[in-house]
Amino acid sequence: MLMLFLLPVAASAQTPDREWTHLAGPPTGRAGAVRWIQPKRGELFKLDATAIRTNYATIRPGQPSEAKTLGSQINLPMPDGTTARFAIVEAPVMDPEL
Repeated sequence: MLMLFLLPVAASAQTPDREWTHLAGPPTGRAGAVRWIQPKRGELFKLDATAIRTNYATIRPGQPSEAKTLGSQINLPMPDGTTARFAIVEAPVMDPEL
């Protein structure tokens, strides 16, 4: 099993260029979809999976405590519509032979 550890770096009010697109409403064809979770408030974002795969294809291995110095940075959307920057490292949690 592989875990990516996220540590907050700094807050940002803008969305990254290509990874996330802020949506004004549900995507076309999904407006009437049944939602199991009904949040009281929040924002919708669309993820560009290709950009994420390209930008984070190789994440440096390290301990979670080293994320701020070794880690790559990723922007993730927050419930209020802003994005927050996190440092991530690849941290295996199981023996490699398993």
